[in-house]
Amino acid sequence: MAQFDVYTLPDIHDMIFVDLQSGTVDEFNTRLVAPLVILEAGIKPFRKVNRELVFDTKTYLFMPQLMSAVRTRDLGEALGNIGDQRDRIVSALDVLFVGI
Repeated sequence: MAQFDVYTLPDIHDMIFVDLQSGTVDEFNTRLVAPLVILEAGIKPFRKVNRELVFDTKTYLFMPQLMSAVRTRDLGEALGNIGDQRDRIVSALDVLFVGI
């Protein structure tokens, strides 16, 4: 498992999730993940936190305010990785947690 890998979760078929947890703490049996929601006209994002991210040619909203810990065994195989958008993800987390 790698930071910024993208997964689906069992029983949740309309969202994908990005792994936010650093690989330096792999000894835990959980990972912190946040949903990526397809960008739709009806969603009013808070742009400093809900950044637009691209995965598999689709644009998603990053929703870190909905993050959760999930068991690693529930993640399965990664669909891909969005580590190339690390700066956008980390800056959104900075606003959420630190206010900067």
